[in-house]
Parts: sequence; C-alpha cells; structure tokens
Amino acid sequence: MLSRSVKLVNSSSRPARTQSPAVELGWLIGGQVLSVAGALAAVRCLTEALPPETYGILGLGMTAATAIQQLWFGPLCATTDRFFPPAREAGQLGMFFRVLLRLLMLTGAPLLMISFGLSVSLMCLGYGDWGVLLVCAGGYAIASGANNLLESVQNASRCRHLVALHNGASAWLRLMLAVGLVWVYGPSASVVLVGYIGGSALVLVSQYASFRRVIQVPSHPIDDATTKSSSAWQDLMWGFLWPALSWGAFTWAFAASDRWFLQVFSSTESVGRYLVLYQLGYYPVSLLAGLVQQWVYPILFAQAGDGTNPLHNQQVIQSTRKWLVLTAAAVVVAVLCASLGHGLVFRLLAAAKYREVSPWLPGMVLASGLFALGQLATLPLVATVGTRSLARCKIGSSCLGLLLNGIGAWQGGVAGLVVAQIGFSATYVLWTLLLLVQASRQQRSSVEFSESTRVARQAA
Repeated sequence: MLSRSVKLVNSSSRPARTQSPAVELGWLIGGQVLSVAGALAAVRCLTEALPPETYGILGLGMTAATAIQQLWFGPLCATTDRFFPPAREAGQLGMFFRVLLRLLMLTGAPLLMISFGLSVSLMCLGYGDWGVLLVCAGGYAIASGANNLLESVQNASRCRHLVALHNGASAWLRLMLAVGLVWVYGPSASVVLVGYIGGSALVLVSQYASFRRVIQVPSHPIDDATTKSSSAWQDLMWGFLWPALSWGAFTWAFAASDRWFLQVFSSTESVGRYLVLYQLGYYPVSLLAGLVQQWVYPILFAQAGDGTNPLHNQQVIQSTRKWLVLTAAAVVVAVLCASLGHGLVFRLLAAAKYREVSPWLPGMVLASGLFALGQLATLPLVATVGTRSLARCKIGSSCLGLLLNGIGAWQGGVAGLVVAQIGFSATYVLWTLLLLVQASRQQRSSVEFSESTRVARQAA
C-alpha cells in the first residue's frame, strides 16, 4: 500500500514519545467521559425544551450534517489517521499537509455547491424554514468536520491530552449555547443548530491554535524533487481516499434513511422519539468505541508501518483480535445493563413525553455494539491492504440496511427500525470478520513463504 513511500522514510526522524501509554489512556478516558456526559446532558435539556415534533425536525436536519461528514470529512480523517505517521517518519509533513489541503478543497467544493443550490431552491419554492435548517446543518457540519480533522492530526501525533480536552469542551459548549439560544429565541431546530455551530467554532479556534503550537510543519522549496514527492504522496493518499468516498454516499443514505422513512410512514413526533432512543442507546456506545479506536489506531498503524511486511501485518491482526474479544464482552455487559435499567435511564435523561420508547433501548445498544465490533475489525484491513477491500462490504451492507429500514419503518415504526438496525449491524460485523479471517490467512501464507525463502537462501 505504501511501498512507493518507503524510500522517503528516515528512521532518525521518529519523535520521542512524551507520555506513557497509561497516561495517554487516562486522558482519552477522561475526554470520552466528558463527551458522553455532555451528550446525555444535551438529551435531557433539549427534550425538556423541545416538543417531539421540533426534536424530530432537528433529527431530520442533522441528516444533512451527516452527509457532509460521510462524504467529506470522514474519509479525510481516515486518510489523516493512516498517512500522518509515515509522513512524519519520512520528514515529509509539509508535503502531507499540502496534499491534504488540496484533497480537502477538491472533495469539498462539489458538496458545498450542491448544498448551497438545495438551500436556495428550498427557499425559492416556499420552504424557507427547511432552507434555513439546511444552511445551519451545513455550517455545523463544516465546523464539526474541521474539528474532527485537526483532532485526527493530534491523535495521530499522540497528543492525547489535546484530543481529550477538546472532545469534552465541544460537547458542553454546544449544549450551553444551544440551550441558551432556545431560552432566548424559543424552541426551534435551526436555533439549536446555531448553538452547535457556535460551540464547535469556539473549539475550532482552540484546535487550530494547538495545532500551530504542537505540530511543526516544515516548508519545502518548490523544485522538481518536491514536485515529484508531492505527486507521490497525492497518488498514495488519493488511492486510499477514493474508495471511502465511493461508499460514503451509500453509508450516508443508510444512516439518514431511518429518520426519513419514519417521517414518511409515521410522523415527525415519532422521529423525535426515535432520535432520543438513538441518542441514549447508540451514541454512548459509539463514543466509548471511539475511545478504543483513538487508543488503538495510532499504535497499530505505527506497528503496520508501510503495510508491506507480512509479519508486522499478522501482528496487527493478532492485536486486533484481543481488542475484539474485550469489546464483545463490553457489549454483552452494556446490553444486560440496558435491559435491566432502560426505564431508569429514560426517567433520568429524557423528558416524560419521550419515555414510551424506553423498552427498545437494549436493542439499540446491541445494534451499536455490533457495529462497533465491525468497525474495529476493519482496522487491520485498512492498515495492511487498504480501503479497497472494504468497498463491497460497506456498499452491500448499507444497501441491505436501507432496505431493512424501509421495511422496518413501514411495518413497525420505531420498533421496526430498532430491529432493522440490529439486522444491519449483525450483517456488517459478520462480513468484516469474514474479511479479517481471509486477510489473516493471506498474511500467514506470506509469512510462511518469506520464511521458507529465507531458509532456502541460507541453505544455498
């Protein structure tokens, strides 16, 4: 995957690690605890401030923000996670950020033009409120996505304290500004999103200041050598990026379809109640799974190196298996806790008018946990064989999930959607585990072949 960049590596450029793994993990746990607490507090405060219909409109508007994340910033963050370590090793951070900025503009320009055109069209057709909602959702997605991109750089450089502090601050600043604006201007989905924009923008300023202080980006003169090097990095990064862009439309369609299908087959109030169920059941597990990913990704990507050493690749797969077992055990515990305490959770964290969906909390936790397992299983695939191996899995499971969401919302409303989410997540994790087994066999065969070749050469 990265064989063309091996010549650039200079092992003497490896930066010294300034924090022990235990300290790094402590920072990440603290940051995620703050994030989860902020997200749960937001559900409690906003469900008290907003009626189910307005909360449902907020959920529909957030699907536009999800589109920008899935089709723009998400793939770029994954590319940053993968290529920042080898670029730093090679002393080519200047080239890396130059190419990253180029890809940021290249992939974002069409999406921004489409979003602007849709907003203007909605306003011209008399749907001004929806046009404003789309603009606000787009603004929040850009501010949040830029934060995520800088966070990926800081996490890849092992600046865990910065990641933790910004994660926690972002959740609470968004909450405080959103609740304050709703109190001043009244309950409105657009007003909530403006508060989210303000909170994300404040954190973005701090993120950028930290980036400039911590990450030293050398400048490179523009000559034939740097032009050739820049072209090599662009080929590598684009080759990693485009498969994620290709399946982004499918994963977004699935992610947004639950709320829109429920809007079509039921009501906006049902969308609001479903969103609360999703936030209390799916989001916390996703955030905690993100803790594992933030901890594991830089370590295993560094271990994989350029992805061409079968022995290193096999070690990455073996390490991932251990994390899969631990994560699966945590999912079982989470589902049991949700089964026993779903009523208490909704009494503490949601207004009374949303509590009728609490019995479905264990199912939503299970769906989120299975999806987290699938995401973790993709790590060694991304690190060793690249993103192309995941295209069929991502597109196929998303199409199946889209179908299941439609049937679930049509036949069962909120309950049907929970069953659909479980069906999608189960399919996704089984598919990714199958790919992981196949990759393990391939790497094991490569190790055995390399060893037999070495023995034959020694004998000769």
